[in-house]
Amino acid sequence: MGFAVTSSAVVIGLAGHLVRIEADVRPGPPGFQLIGLPDTTTAPIRDRVRAAILNSGYTWPEQQVTVTVLPFGLPAYGSALDAAIAMAVLATADLVPTSTVARTAFLGELGLDGSLRHVRGLTCAIRTLTGSGISAIAVPAASTDHTGQWAVIPAACLADLVDQLNNGPTLTAPPPAAIAEHAPGLDLADLPGNQPGKRALEIAAAGGHHLLLHGRGPAAGLAACLPALLPPLDAAAQAEIYGLYALTETLSPGHRPLCTPHYTTTVDAIFGRSTDNVVRPGAVSLAHTGVLFLDDAPEFARSVLDGLRYPLDTGEIILAGTGGIVRLPARFHLVLATHPCPCPAGSCRCTPVNRQRSPSDGRSWWQIDGKRSKGHLPIHGKRPLNWENPVGLPGLEPGTSSLSGNSNTCIDHRVRHVDLAEGAANVRQRP
Repeated sequence: MGFAVTSSAVVIGLAGHLVRIEADVRPGPPGFQLIGLPDTTTAPIRDRVRAAILNSGYTWPEQQVTVTVLPFGLPAYGSALDAAIAMAVLATADLVPTSTVARTAFLGELGLDGSLRHVRGLTCAIRTLTGSGISAIAVPAASTDHTGQWAVIPAACLADLVDQLNNGPTLTAPPPAAIAEHAPGLDLADLPGNQPGKRALEIAAAGGHHLLLHGRGPAAGLAACLPALLPPLDAAAQAEIYGLYALTETLSPGHRPLCTPHYTTTVDAIFGRSTDNVVRPGAVSLAHTGVLFLDDAPEFARSVLDGLRYPLDTGEIILAGTGGIVRLPARFHLVLATHPCPCPAGSCRCTPVNRQRSPSDGRSWWQIDGKRSKGHLPIHGKRPLNWENPVGLPGLEPGTSSLSGNSNTCIDHRVRHVDLAEGAANVRQRP
């Protein structure tokens, strides 16, 4: 019986925090004291850890067990520290080498039967631990899909983890992720006609503009093509997307995402929420580096359209909850679509209440750089755009009525040319 120390990590938003766990077993009245965690989580963690150790076939120390979680002051940790606390206690009983436990970090929730279960935010926690000098990280076997490209020790249960640490763990790294260079989706060449809309889409992709489409054309099809026209993601952007989707317990799409919420979607689902120390990203964050498409945009609640101003201005969203304030990235291309009333042109019989609302009624429309009417005359946004050749697109000569090559491959070549030129000049930051 003696002293042992190990490491773990907790995630608040996308920020990981390194946690040090110390365990001490000394002669005295049997008991289990857990220090450093909120009172509401202390009792459940004690019960889970003790039951998991006993049901895994090990003996619980019949002495005074004290476990300290450092640093103090962080919000409730949930169950991510279960495995680390259990391994620290087992190390004090010499069931695993204390030196090995000290060099290894542990992540995972413990079941009463000793099984290791997946926890939220695992990707961000692993990224934090790899930058802190930890030599190995143990995770639940079911979480290997969420570990990115980091080497880990997968374990199905507590007994499996103890056996690996005693006999020499085998670090298992997942195969390289198949990151798509471009988002899969429709090809503009497959959309018939609508040359003005296609040209507007290319300009938005090349110039980093938001876009408002008005008319009866295929707005959803145009929006679905936009992610594939944007430049490929770099490693930093891919890591951000991986972390955001890890908070939703889903796998990252591996490319620029496309989010298409319905106008009945709640405000919390659009912007995210932070409740009970659990951060749930909304559509504005899940569309980070990609495209947020709002079809029938005027039908969205005014609180949603007004709320878009902050992420459009700052590239982030701030969520406040009981666990504190969390900042999540939210830089995206916004594509809005509005549709005219079904009346024939020039003979509208709709009442003012039922008539399609104008995109000039304030709200977030002022943020739209390019406004294009699908199949009609262009409407310029807050700064005039030369729709013939606004940013020097190669192969697009002034006075032309159509693009030279409408396939994604042709447009991607022109967009990359502009992106490299503007990146070298450092004139803007792409979503």
